[in-house]
Amino acid sequence: MDSITGHPVPESRGAPRRIRRRSRWLTAGATLGALALALSACGSSASTHPSSSKASTTTTPSSSSVKPSSASVAGLYGSLPPTGTPKSGGTITIGTLKGSTPNYAMPIVPAADASVYTAYDFIDLMNQPLYWSPTGAKVAIDQPLSLADLPTYSNGGKTVTVQIKPWKWSNGQTVTANDVVEFIDILKAAVKESAANFGNYTPGFFPDNVASATAKGQTLTLQLTKKYNPAYFTEDQLGLAYAFPPQWAITKTGGKPVNFANPANAKAIYNYLNKQASDLATFGTNPLWKIADGPMEPSAFNPTTGAYTMVPNPDYSGPQKARITLKALVYTSTQAEFNNLESGALDIGGVDYSDLPSVGRIKSSYNVFGYPDYGWQGAMFNFADKTGDFNNIIGQLYIRQALAHLVDQKGIITGLLHGAGDPSYGPVPAIPKNPYAPGNATSAPYPYSLSAAKALLTSHGWKVVPGGQTVCANASKCAPNGSIPAGTKLAFNWQYGNSPPLLGQMSTAFASAAKQLGIEVTLQQHTFNYLIGKDSDPSSPSTKNTWAVVDFGGFTNSLYPTTESLFNTGGSFNEGGYNSSKADTLIHNSVYGSSASAVTKEASFLTGNVPVLFQPNPDLIIAVKKGVSGTANSMLAQTQYTWEPQFWYLTK
Repeated sequence: MDSITGHPVPESRGAPRRIRRRSRWLTAGATLGALALALSACGSSASTHPSSSKASTTTTPSSSSVKPSSASVAGLYGSLPPTGTPKSGGTITIGTLKGSTPNYAMPIVPAADASVYTAYDFIDLMNQPLYWSPTGAKVAIDQPLSLADLPTYSNGGKTVTVQIKPWKWSNGQTVTANDVVEFIDILKAAVKESAANFGNYTPGFFPDNVASATAKGQTLTLQLTKKYNPAYFTEDQLGLAYAFPPQWAITKTGGKPVNFANPANAKAIYNYLNKQASDLATFGTNPLWKIADGPMEPSAFNPTTGAYTMVPNPDYSGPQKARITLKALVYTSTQAEFNNLESGALDIGGVDYSDLPSVGRIKSSYNVFGYPDYGWQGAMFNFADKTGDFNNIIGQLYIRQALAHLVDQKGIITGLLHGAGDPSYGPVPAIPKNPYAPGNATSAPYPYSLSAAKALLTSHGWKVVPGGQTVCANASKCAPNGSIPAGTKLAFNWQYGNSPPLLGQMSTAFASAAKQLGIEVTLQQHTFNYLIGKDSDPSSPSTKNTWAVVDFGGFTNSLYPTTESLFNTGGSFNEGGYNSSKADTLIHNSVYGSSASAVTKEASFLTGNVPVLFQPNPDLIIAVKKGVSGTANSMLAQTQYTWEPQFWYLTK
């Protein structure tokens, strides 16, 4: 469990773990999860930025209409399954790992259960969020798969109007705007009772920033407490919202619905639903979960193993009703899962990096493909560590630039990732394709070069001793304010996670390159839980002088990729205490301004300012058995931990 957020930490399939910070990206939630793995940019790259009265956000056609070929997906590892001719009916099995199986059954997921790879994959098959994302692996709202049309903003941006589509619940009733008000009122009661009741909760933000929510037919009107950037509020705040069926507004089994607008009733409703949603033994039978507006309904759940079966919801109103039954099988290890892929006993499964050299053994029976995550992997600097004047050293931009020149991204991708990864130079990567990546995300601003790193150091007063010990020779050049005394060594510790091996391999490669310039990097290995518990200035200030650099994985972005809370001064996820007044201003503009390009300017500055040592993004590798297929977008969405089985099928 993550000691920062309290979220569970799923197994990582061989890639470093990442902290998830998002709305409904990959399924939802600011949760702690396994790193990297996956996102594929597909087909149409068009993005729209509507007029100022409309939400400035990105949308694309649905998975049912966009069918990119493998060749059109820049950076794709392997190839997607051919579409084929669909059969009607049949069962598709999909692999999951022990410890990463569903543990909760309704959309207000507590922090202790909010694993995006488990709870939300299960929940979102039954309950549709207002806005579905991504579109395949493209960073965009999939409008046809969303429960609501894009919102409009008025009253200086403080009034938000949303049209809810007249989709049907599986009991035949129409989903209305009042069902969304029900969700908001119950959510408000939940977080008032305890912040831990909602894993996506940040005090002051959704739902706190909704002063009132009213409904008239299919029209939802929200009055906000302040003005937000429309793209931010739509993608990262409204992306958290769902509709609740009227039958859920009860306080006991068999009870009649009560007025959820009454805070006391809303609290009682939440407590009842929370108890029901925590009862694994009834996930497959509880009539509450049979009232669905999503493409599938649960039919069986094994509380011991976590294996479960989903069947089509015949009343689903989206663009494609499910054709197949979905069975999630549970494996105790990635090797056990790969063994079942080798034997052909599994239709869809993940491939661990350790198995990539052996993937040729399954290619005759499976289509294997992968793509990187919408986020970043990197080693974080501790700007507060005073050991050896490291705080003053790392506070110099030229030092961070020199260290960035020592990260051999191409070498890591070729040698350590077996080609299954893409370069990433900042908080918003160029791949997967997205409308927010800045120009300096497409090529290395500080490419691997020992000579460039040496030139930066020597021109700033350091005596570089290759293979020896580099020291500050001219204090006035090492730091303009003289905060780095002459004779100070360029030496620091570097802590990294003990799993997966990739972290140790990348750390060792960096230390070796640094040694060639006389930079002493002392490597220290720890568990993931130790690193996120101890190597964090916000959550563990007493240990801020015990670590200089930490590499536990990285972060996954929200759909709208502001680094609010991550790189702003005092941010709750600002592990190393990065502090930049310019970054603070840019981040504030991204959240509260009106410009659609604000977050791109923020990302551009941070890419060049090197708040962390950015590393390549590994892919999430998926194997799909031949004879099993679906639309290209629904296949690609798996690389984002998003399932769209309504588009999957067995081929004739």
